[in-house]
Amino acid sequence: MRSTPQAKERADAFFGPVNARQDAVLSRYPSELLQQLETVLTQLRSTMDTQLTQQAGDE
Repeated sequence: MRSTPQAKERADAFFGPVNARQDAVLSRYPSELLQQLETVLTQLRSTMDTQLTQQAGDE
């Protein structure tokens, strides 16, 4: 799958400002806290993945 130049332009127009805003928010927090948050989110995702795998096995 390949995107067209127009699709890239639209994506850049949307995600460029969004990424800048997200970077501004994240820059307010110490890296240690962000690493802890990443750990929590990773663990939460793992629990969801486990549940989905178990449900798929039950079907």
